[in-house]
Amino acid sequence: ANDVVWDVFDPSSPTQQRERLIRLTLVSVSGKAARTCYDKENHVDNTVLANRARFLFSLSQAESVPDFQTRMAKAFKKLIELSGGMPEDDLF
Repeated sequence: ANDVVWDVFDPSSPTQQRERLIRLTLVSVSGKAARTCYDKENHVDNTVLANRARFLFSLSQAESVPDFQTRMAKAFKKLIELSGGMPEDDLF
């Protein structure tokens, strides 16, 4: 199934503090490639499955926009559908 997962991500390292981010992970239908993910050094991150795409947003700015997560999830689902992906199925 096409899944949308939100979580808070802290990109800080032991030597450098960074702003916390809100991360959107989209999981495409199994077996269908979504995109290639990269690590902090701009190398391909092979630990992330090929059927996942991740997007990062500033947590402080996202919190200032009403219903940010709901609105962004809806926009990404529509983008997936318009680019040839499967529309979301309502199982119940």
